[in-house]
Amino acid sequence: MSPANPSAQTDNQSGIEVEVLPFVRMPILDRDAQLVAYEICHQAGGDGSRTQATVQLLGDPCLKFLTGNKLSFLVADAELLRGNADGLRFDERVGPRVDAELAVCDEVFAVLRGWAGRGVPVMIDNPVWPEEVPPGEATQRLRELVQMVRCVGIDVRRHDESTLLFAVASLRAVRAGATIAATCVQDRRAHRACMDIGFDAFEGPYLLQPAPPRVVDTLKPNRVNVLRLLSAVQNPDNGPVEIEELIRNDAVLSYKLLNCVNSAYFSLPRELKSLQQAAIYFGVARLRNWVYAMALGDLDDAPPEVLKQALLRARMAEILARRMPTEQREMAFTVGLFSLLDAIMGVSMQQVLTDVPVADLVRNALVAGTGPLAAVLQRIRAWERLDARAGGADAEAAEAYLGAVEWAEHVYSFAQRNAA
Repeated sequence: MSPANPSAQTDNQSGIEVEVLPFVRMPILDRDAQLVAYEICHQAGGDGSRTQATVQLLGDPCLKFLTGNKLSFLVADAELLRGNADGLRFDERVGPRVDAELAVCDEVFAVLRGWAGRGVPVMIDNPVWPEEVPPGEATQRLRELVQMVRCVGIDVRRHDESTLLFAVASLRAVRAGATIAATCVQDRRAHRACMDIGFDAFEGPYLLQPAPPRVVDTLKPNRVNVLRLLSAVQNPDNGPVEIEELIRNDAVLSYKLLNCVNSAYFSLPRELKSLQQAAIYFGVARLRNWVYAMALGDLDDAPPEVLKQALLRARMAEILARRMPTEQREMAFTVGLFSLLDAIMGVSMQQVLTDVPVADLVRNALVAGTGPLAAVLQRIRAWERLDARAGGADAEAAEAYLGAVEWAEHVYSFAQRNAA
């Protein structure tokens, strides 16, 4: 995949001019942690061509990978909507996400109303008005839009609890069918508070936060089994034969792994008929990574978007580490995947790594945040936070991210399939 952008930028790592399409997706989840929609955000720090890049994204094949063909909202600002509305290719799956203050302006209001009338999903941000405000034209327009939009977002950092309670009740009275989403939810405590207030959906960094500390860390049986498998496969003394023996007892896992590596996505020259053949073809280290990915992706009681993000981090780390020594490059995948084990398993990272012994380089990166692999993980987290690096867009991270999204979606789909 070769993402395009109308303007070349200089990659901070190589100094080479490359074309980038710097977008990140953020999941909006319902009260059961299932996907409602993705928010597609432009990564700041480029040369200011956000509008041009957004217009091109709507016609670029990589949009399909970013959205996974799921309902998605693309952040749209004044420049984009006022000067390019006629050329924006929104459809029934991808629509704009617009701040309420901009949405009520004459030209933008007319555009949004037209799109909503044609079935384009629209999301309005922060339509929060105090109870004492008289019903002026802007307020009336806002109420009209709320009646047509698919989703309404409220930045919960900007309001106290009483304001949020009133806002949710008011919005529900205006449009009972709209999804009311709490946005910018920072941690699990804030998420619980937003659940109590009555929000329908949630977006923010809380999702990838580690589990809160508990007096006793306990694991569900299926998670214990996964950790045991990860620990056994991690043993450096195990070669292709031993790994095949370990996995042979799990017929479903073996089936999924072989079907995934033999899929058209990877275009192998011949079909691999056993895990031992896969180990010989890919190498033992790569096979271990495949086992990790399939085993975690198969957990059916963890939020799917957290599992996908772990897979995404694993592949992105592997790509970003491609100029590192071979051993570190192979460990980079593990660091990316294991970086969310605490969130997936519901116990502390220290407990996870007690149950799954890892190399010192991996442990240092995950626990102490030190070493060369920690730098790779920090770069990924910065990209996820839309924290662009000073001096320009990180072109290498942009391309790695888009490639990792596609890979993660593919692998996750196989991990979730039932064996025939």
